[in-house]
Amino acid sequence: MRTLRALIVIAAASLPAMAISACGGDAAVAGADAGEGLPFEFVTPGVSTITPSAMVLGDKVQIFGDGFLLNEYGTTTLHLSGVYTDSDGQPHNYDGDIVLDVKNVSVASFIFEELFFMPSADKIGTFVGTASVTSILGDTYRTDDIISELSSETIDVTMDVEPSLGIIQLRSVTESGCAPITKGSVGDQELALTMQTIGMDDATSNNPVTYRVTFLSPTMKVTYVKDDAYDLWPIPSLQPAFAADAAAGEGHFDFVVTEGNQLVIDPTYRKDRVTVSPPINLGGETFTSNLLLQRFSTGATDGRSTISTILIEAIPQAGESISRLISYDITEAWEIQSYNQNQRLMERSDAVAVSGCFPGGDVGRDLSYSEGSSVTQSRSLSFRWDRNIANTLGVSAGVGGLLPVQVSVNASATFSETFGIDINETVSSETRVGINFSARIIPGYFGTCYRQVDKIQREVDVIYTNACGRSGVIGQTLLTDWNFGFDIATGDSCDTASSLDDGGNYEPDGIEL
Repeated sequence: MRTLRALIVIAAASLPAMAISACGGDAAVAGADAGEGLPFEFVTPGVSTITPSAMVLGDKVQIFGDGFLLNEYGTTTLHLSGVYTDSDGQPHNYDGDIVLDVKNVSVASFIFEELFFMPSADKIGTFVGTASVTSILGDTYRTDDIISELSSETIDVTMDVEPSLGIIQLRSVTESGCAPITKGSVGDQELALTMQTIGMDDATSNNPVTYRVTFLSPTMKVTYVKDDAYDLWPIPSLQPAFAADAAAGEGHFDFVVTEGNQLVIDPTYRKDRVTVSPPINLGGETFTSNLLLQRFSTGATDGRSTISTILIEAIPQAGESISRLISYDITEAWEIQSYNQNQRLMERSDAVAVSGCFPGGDVGRDLSYSEGSSVTQSRSLSFRWDRNIANTLGVSAGVGGLLPVQVSVNASATFSETFGIDINETVSSETRVGINFSARIIPGYFGTCYRQVDKIQREVDVIYTNACGRSGVIGQTLLTDWNFGFDIATGDSCDTASSLDDGGNYEPDGIEL
């Protein structure tokens, strides 16, 4: 059986199929004038080709042209306008915009996640119409003197939607309140997955459809239990007797559906029999393939985020199979971002004399910096929370000034690695001054050593991701550290002032260093 994959080319009406239609040069010149004064080129975009021309749900659709606006400078949209004729011959008018991902001025793309050409989104067909691309400047770059939107000329397009697998539901059911379809979740979350065939005959007892689900373990945690071993469902224990997890590596299980056009996976309420490969050992020397699916969940993250890929295949007894590859993000609930070398001055002491007054004498002398006694400060860690963002993500941050749950990122070793220094270490002026820090005292002059203490703060963002895959910066980890300033003041008296800056308190915002 053949597995269908995506394919699309958009052709100009005046050219043969598969040909390219490009927009004119005059508009590009006008766009260049409109973008004068910007730190990047803002020109009228041109669209020439869209590929593939026959697509299935889940395909990456690419738009080729020129002058596309990069993501960091604004938004680029693809406008489609025309008529979608479904497989029953019914027409559906469509006029809409699709946000594009632009990482190259000549190539943009989007993922064909849903069949947006018709309200019910459940029939294959053909869209015939026009396409254009619009570049929209971001708010940062908008001024009254600059045109903020530029659109390409239109080209004629034809798009065929072929038999596909649509996602109806993919979400965590361990936590309530998730949208029906989510892009990811955190570790150890039981998932519900519902897929629907589009353009394939419904399953019947005479023509059943086998749905094959292929996954990688332990990125996905899939548990099977002995058939008919338990009357109560779901089984209260996550790891009951007569149960075993899928072996590490690639595995798959098969559902046989004899009615309708959907695959529904949710072991938290459904008791479904599956055929497993490779076979599972539930104890003893016997391996079996006929089991119940007891758990379908994200695996443990073990301190790092990952991406799970799940391949769903719908294989009819008669006819061609269709498939869809799903990428699902599995994220650490708590993530500390990388330190970007930022630091702020929070407090600076006045310069303090730390030595006696040394005369230059009759012939002068070289004075090396010295202290009568050193000063030692301790580094410390604290947190600052944005409770509004935290509340929108369903987490209560800032309890006692610490992370609301005990997680690995709260370990000193992790934070020391993040900041690149031992956060528990004390900092001494004795070890900070340069070994060769010295000054020449000319005859008849005097020298005095001064020290100054700077309290500085470094910060990294704390990101929280909830079970529904929504994430946000809910606060910062703040490291208080210390720097020292040194000076040898020379003058015609022992009262000569240091050249170090005046002290001051700069809390709470500090001064960028």
